[in-house]
Amino acid sequence: MAHAYRVWEPLPDLPPFFGDYELRDSAAGLTVWLRPGVYPDGREYGTLRLSFGRAALAYRVHEEFSHPRFGPESGADASPAWEWGPHPCMVVEGSEWLAGFSDAQLLEFRGPFTHYFLYTLSNTIDVLANREPSAAWAEPPAE
Repeated sequence: MAHAYRVWEPLPDLPPFFGDYELRDSAAGLTVWLRPGVYPDGREYGTLRLSFGRAALAYRVHEEFSHPRFGPESGADASPAWEWGPHPCMVVEGSEWLAGFSDAQLLEFRGPFTHYFLYTLSNTIDVLANREPSAAWAEPPAE
């Protein structure tokens, strides 16, 4: 099965895109902050915090133009109100990245696994997790 992108709404009323991100991987697990950008409609949005905790088994970050499998795949159409990029939060069904992990690599983790795809104007973030992250509007942590 070829992979396909499906819109994922961790919270209602997401912006059409996020400007940038911050990622922290610590003993408590993985947290991703998606920071707002400057929106064409002038509306202000907050920072979206996605807390995967220890459920994140793997993640990868790419420059937004160099994601290895991003292109004309099903569901990766331009976001409504933003013609230059996809929806900012998606799930990849039939993930080739997930399929690339061996059973031995996943043995200590309980499935099923979900491949989350997060899009910002600067980078794309892929996260493989065995549960949905908690989501909240929040400020990114101080440096």
